[in-house]
Amino acid sequence: MRAAAVLGLGITDRDLAPFRLPGMELTQAPRGSDFAGCAAVLIFGGDGTLHHQLSALVKSKAPFLVVPTGSGNDFAAGCGIRSREQALRIWQSFCQGAAREHSRAVDAGVIVGAQDSLMEQSAGSSTSQLFFCNATGTGLDATANRAANRQPRWLRAHGGYFVSALSAIAFYQSSTIRVLLPDAGGQWTEWLHEPATLVAVANNGSYGGGIRIAPEAAFDDGKLDVCFIRASTRWERLTLFPQVIRGRHLGSPLVKSVQTERLRIETASPMDCYADGEFACRTPLEIRVVPGALRVITANVQGSQQQPHFPAVGGVLH
Repeated sequence: MRAAAVLGLGITDRDLAPFRLPGMELTQAPRGSDFAGCAAVLIFGGDGTLHHQLSALVKSKAPFLVVPTGSGNDFAAGCGIRSREQALRIWQSFCQGAAREHSRAVDAGVIVGAQDSLMEQSAGSSTSQLFFCNATGTGLDATANRAANRQPRWLRAHGGYFVSALSAIAFYQSSTIRVLLPDAGGQWTEWLHEPATLVAVANNGSYGGGIRIAPEAAFDDGKLDVCFIRASTRWERLTLFPQVIRGRHLGSPLVKSVQTERLRIETASPMDCYADGEFACRTPLEIRVVPGALRVITANVQGSQQQPHFPAVGGVLH
């Protein structure tokens, strides 16, 4: 069988060597690979590295394993994978024929109708469709991501997003954001329209290196979790931030949340939107979930002690 390997920053063939196993021909994937004909794909990196492969993974349906070697590894952590050694054990089992036990379908989020998308411009695509695995958002979070992406790699790998978030908390100025949800007939209806600190739309429970922005989110529930944090003072933001890190913020009067299959975000003037820590586009935009769009290789979900965390979802509206 043939497998492809995508190598993130700082990864060399030496890192790849332990994953070259009998019965699986493993080759480094060239830039822009479509993974056609691949029995599996190895992603060496973090959420950003995975983010740039999502379109090809959705199209090919190739099962993939994330080896967490990036500055942010929230997707891998959500799948119960927290080290290279653990990823290698899962890969060994997969290559020995345990594909059914070690792969499952998970959802992806997608931004459609995105404006000023750098990714689509660089790809030369006539369509505007950007996939994400963890979360997308605008407001303070986008400001923090922009600053974090300018940091040296060593700082990003050691809490750089937290540093950027604290700076954004101190200086961010709220902007009015309008969020629309579909009604029973599929027509857009206004949910919230007010000054906001941030709006995050999550497919995974955490982002930014472990910040639990959507503690009730699950990869496989066919829903996106929306977290809308209202306009707040600097002190209110500083007080709320530790609660967001721990996922205990949903009860705050500053926070509104909802689960939905799709939504639309509008602003008076274009605002940056980041997805999986990478610049995606600017508002206005529509976001929806694509159930079962990805096939992920993960720990054995049948009674394993390494069972990935796909949390049960509680109420749908807060």
